[in-house]
Order: sequence, then C-alpha cells, then structure tokens
Amino acid sequence: LPNPFGCWPKREREARPKISRHRSVMGAFSNFAGCVDGAFFGEPPAWVDKAKQPGATSQKAFISQQPDWVGYLSGKNLVFSPALVWIVVMVADYWVFPYDFEEAKVLRRGWVSRRVLSTVTLTLAFYGFFHVMVDVFGASHRPFDPRRHKTYNLPKTLHNLWYTTLGAAQWALWECGFMYCYATGRLKMVEIDSIVGVVTTMLLMSWFILWRDIHFYFAHKIMHVQCVYKYVSKSPKTLPRLMKPNHEKKPHNPQPTTHNPQ
Repeated sequence: LPNPFGCWPKREREARPKISRHRSVMGAFSNFAGCVDGAFFGEPPAWVDKAKQPGATSQKAFISQQPDWVGYLSGKNLVFSPALVWIVVMVADYWVFPYDFEEAKVLRRGWVSRRVLSTVTLTLAFYGFFHVMVDVFGASHRPFDPRRHKTYNLPKTLHNLWYTTLGAAQWALWECGFMYCYATGRLKMVEIDSIVGVVTTMLLMSWFILWRDIHFYFAHKIMHVQCVYKYVSKSPKTLPRLMKPNHEKKPHNPQPTTHNPQ
C-alpha cells in the first residue's frame, strides 16, 4: 500500500499498478483540494502525459477547455483545487490569531509586529512542509529538470527563503494597513453577525479564486513585457534568447539520464 502522502518506496515504483482516473477509489473526490487520485504527492495533474519527459506535454487540449465558468461560479474550482487548502489555512490563521479591531484603531508597533510574525511564520511553515516533503523525503519523483535536482542547492534554497520571508512580511504590512482602515471606518467590511453577512462571506470566499486567476494572468503578462522582464526575472544577458519566438529556437535534445519519470 502507498504511504499516506501518496508516494511509493523507490524499489516499488516500477511495479506500481496503473490506476484509472475514472475508477479511482475516491471516485468523484479523487481531486479534492487539488489531489490527484487522492494523493498530494507522487502524481502529476491529469493532463500530463507521463510517458513524455517532464515539461514536454502539450497543454493545448487542457487550455482549450478554459475558462471553466461553471466551476468558478459554482465553487467547484475552489473545492477541487489547492485553493481549498489555502482557505483552510486562512481560517485557522484567523482563529488562532484573531483580528483585534479595537487595538487596530491606532497604528502601533506591538500588534503590527505580532501580525507580521504570525504571517511570516505560517508562510514559512506552509512552504517549508512541501519543501521538506519533496526535497528531503523525496515525495515527488518527477522533477522538471532531473539534471538540476541531483544535489541539494543550499544557496538557492536560502535565496528563496529570504525573498519568501520578505514577501510574507510585505503581505502582512498590507494586511495591517487594511485592518487599520477597517477599524477606523475608512473602509467598509462585511459583518458576519447576520445570515446575509455569512452568505456574502461564503460567496466571496468561493469566488476569490476567479480574482486570483485574473490577477495571476495579467500580473505575469506584465512581467513578461520586454522592458519589464529583465528587471523582475532573468538577467539581461539571457533576455534576447528568451524573447525569441519558439520557431527560432533550436530543438532541445536532452541527454539520456537514469531518471525514472514515473
């Protein structure tokens, strides 16, 4: 049997039985909260052809079915995506570290520092869990580029840790700003002390993934504008090569490796 994280021991990967996605033991809930066949680790998304090298599967068929407006409006895209995990973490965060709007009426170092500390700690714990599971315990066996995952890259890990911490701290400061505006009446907020407030909150939570996808799409579109891209992503030296159309690039022929894509 597979372990609770959905990954198989190394010696058993070759003998792993093929499970049809239409006959999954979890049935309709096999993709619950972003799982694949009931597992958070060990399986790529359904549209990935595991017979091909990582990154070689065409997304044309998958993209042609998007956007799924029924899924957005019904909440299906929330329940059957990692966004549900984020919602649970968010609720747990606000349950353990509730907002104190009386205290937030005045901007003070005390409550702002506590909010920043709790947000940064929770963010590092969330991403740290997946980092440890994938890079330490090997819960995923299909890296995008196997040649780059032969050794643990500590400098890159520390680099990502530093900028993730900065991002979480900035996120928390923005949150504190909104708390101050809500507490002082500068912005209106939805009260959950009535049925209307509860229903409104639930609808906003179920539809936030639509806003997230819109924001993600246009933010990355802007990031890849040539005059912006060199400042937010790759170095200027690699920019001309990356900005070439696909048909101008030479076909990539990776060298054979011992990596098992399964």
